[in-house]
Amino acid sequence: MRSSRTRASVIMGCLDVRSPATGPWRSRDYLYSQAGEAPGAEWGAYVSSLVVAQGSRRQGVGIALIHAAKAAAAEHWGAAWLCTHVAADNTAASALYAKCGFEALRDNSLEQPALSGAAELGGPRATYYASTL
Repeated sequence: MRSSRTRASVIMGCLDVRSPATGPWRSRDYLYSQAGEAPGAEWGAYVSSLVVAQGSRRQGVGIALIHAAKAAAAEHWGAAWLCTHVAADNTAASALYAKCGFEALRDNSLEQPALSGAAELGGPRATYYASTL
């Protein structure tokens, strides 16, 4: 998104969404194995990163990025759901995803291979979220 307040272009936020063909999040079976339940669709996409500039927070930038990611995942990849995970103590991110229609699955970061090392080193636990498109 670009700010119309100044003449210079300003990056207010960015989102990285992965197609069903990349990473381990490519199938409903994988989501079942990691989160214990699935949003009921065959193929999904994964939000691996969502960042909003400090000065642009609480202005709808994150919501707009998530809605754009949902539309792009459905249109370009035929995804029927979108999922992500956030640190369990990140209440702002959890509230944002809930506001965008995501449902929390279950807290299971110790079972997630990508996060198990972080958890063993005292890193944050994660909560998985999913939303049908």
